[in-house]
Amino acid sequence: MTTCEAEVAAGAWFDVSAGKITFRTYAKDVWWPSLNVELTTKAAYRSNLETHFLPFFGDMRMANILPSHVQAWVNQSVEGHLTSRSVVKYHLVLHSILRQAVRDRIIPFNPAAETKLP
Repeated sequence: MTTCEAEVAAGAWFDVSAGKITFRTYAKDVWWPSLNVELTTKAAYRSNLETHFLPFFGDMRMANILPSHVQAWVNQSVEGHLTSRSVVKYHLVLHSILRQAVRDRIIPFNPAAETKLP
């Protein structure tokens, strides 16, 4: 059995070309429609997406988002005078988007998994 065949059999294989999708496209076309939350929560998530995530991550390819990028977003958010509580709350949403991308085999790991939060 080849390495690729073993990865497929173990469920560890993913198409690296799938990671070329931008954060903006993935968040709007895949993550957003999949949300199954109350309308008020969905509206808050949309605001978070438009205000906090798309300006920073929007044009980045999903496969290129690194833990250091997520950390830079956190640091910039804190320096931009967001409260620690808000940064933690927004980070949960970002983590959720990236976690779904891992489940969808778009990226191999969640770059928001080990962020140092305020």
